[in-house]
Amino acid sequence: MEYLLLDTSALVKYYHPETGSQWVLNLVRRERPRLLISGLTVVEMHSALAKKYRCRDISFQAYQAAVDGLARDIDEGLFGVVELTGHIQTLAINLLKKHAPTRALRTLDALQLAVDLKEHGRLGAFVVADETLADVATQEGMTALNPETTEQTE
Repeated sequence: MEYLLLDTSALVKYYHPETGSQWVLNLVRRERPRLLISGLTVVEMHSALAKKYRCRDISFQAYQAAVDGLARDIDEGLFGVVELTGHIQTLAINLLKKHAPTRALRTLDALQLAVDLKEHGRLGAFVVADETLADVATQEGMTALNPETTEQTE
């Protein structure tokens, strides 16, 4: 069975309406239980949602509902969580060595992409709403789907 790995930039659209949210909602409905996120995504989601509250994009109630919803969805198996390992860290370092000198590949993005590389044989696509990360994923031989640009065709 092939899985889809959702980056934080895509997953946040499931819990907060923004460009690409409908595409992600449809994907989750259509692809469960074939959806994976990294352990890093769980942490990044808390940060991204807190920032939305801090910047007054969402109310505290919406923030709390999203955080609680993420925990519930993980507990109920909607998203499988791939934990970060030493092997993933090594892959991320190699990605940074290869791409960071010429591209704006950041540390956490390299870790997300390393999860994708580790799981590559099981993955159908990497769902990511970050053009740089999608481009590097494509250069590494992965299929990248961007909910912000594919929304019109789905």
